[in-house]
Amino acid sequence: MFLMDEYFLSYALYLADASVVATAISYGLTLLTGNYKHFKHIKGLKVKRFIP
Repeated sequence: MFLMDEYFLSYALYLADASVVATAISYGLTLLTGNYKHFKHIKGLKVKRFIP
């Protein structure tokens, strides 16, 4: 729940998003998202913008 504690109030990171982020960080994966602005500030997360 560390991600929820740190990012919920300031960046509106919800439980489902936190679970995806935690999985990506744990496995060393890059998160591909169309919602880049919600994830770009998370330390340790590799994130790339998805443009359909």
